[in-house]
Amino acid sequence: MSGRGPRWGVVLGLSSGCAPAMVTLPDRAAFDRSDADTGVRVEDSGAPAVDVVEVEPVVAEADWTAAVEVEERRFEMGCTRDPDWNCYVDEFPVRRVTLRPVVAMRYEVTAGLYADVLSLPSPDPQARHRPVVDVTWLDAVVFANALSERDGLEPAYLVGPSAATTEVDTDASGWRLPTEAEWESLARAGTDHTYSGGEDVLSVAWIDENSPYTVQPVGTRAPNAWGLHDLSGNAWEWTGDWLGPYSPSPETDPEGFVEGTKKVVRGGSVDNHDSYARVSLRRLHRPDGVLPCLSFRLVRTNGPSLRDDPGDGPLPDE
Repeated sequence: MSGRGPRWGVVLGLSSGCAPAMVTLPDRAAFDRSDADTGVRVEDSGAPAVDVVEVEPVVAEADWTAAVEVEERRFEMGCTRDPDWNCYVDEFPVRRVTLRPVVAMRYEVTAGLYADVLSLPSPDPQARHRPVVDVTWLDAVVFANALSERDGLEPAYLVGPSAATTEVDTDASGWRLPTEAEWESLARAGTDHTYSGGEDVLSVAWIDENSPYTVQPVGTRAPNAWGLHDLSGNAWEWTGDWLGPYSPSPETDPEGFVEGTKKVVRGGSVDNHDSYARVSLRRLHRPDGVLPCLSFRLVRTNGPSLRDDPGDGPLPDE
């Protein structure tokens, strides 16, 4: 990537083909405007054509829900690069975030797991191992509750007819979408790498350069330092948060804006070039929309919030 300083751009959606659509704004006032209001310019990746071969699955079906315990931690959230790094303005300001412990899925939810838990027709054997895609935000929430019930956990969501009327209890023991802050912390895994897992994007991520328009079986790129796969590339991932500007002050267990019209998605995909796979890059999509390269992973709360007593002592990630 090249450029000087932050770009005054906020992405206000993803196109139907998963190539992010970007609008350049004079200020940050349009975080929640609809695509129709903005004169959005769709940017294709422009990657050269390559022969795509779908790799063989490497994760056994029994391990699809494998998860790691992540302790309470603090990290610097946002674009932590030097001023010449070409980040977007919505990645600023960088601020310190303190997070409670969670249990996080190693992999994106597979199409096979999704079908099995919801008693849906099974995809073909190869497709079962790919991330489930073409799911709305509410679809992901319904699945999270169903998986919680299957696992004997307290469901985290009170599901309404829409995302706006759905409530989450982050103190519940059940599965839920990660907050945007939790997602970025998981992607960084205690490091300041550009991509989740390192600086060599092709070793840690499926993007347009090595798998254009072809979502691959989960876990077939190298993991990050915490053993989590595909947080960069393969499929975009829903988070729990409505989009809004970052706070200029340190935060503890932030849960995003209480209302909005677009949900934050993270991570990049096989339809996008490497800059979209950066750990701090933010994108968004309407919660009732689906895309052929938009998936999700789940987390579970594993300890009390630190909001009441964040403390000043050292925590992991420092």
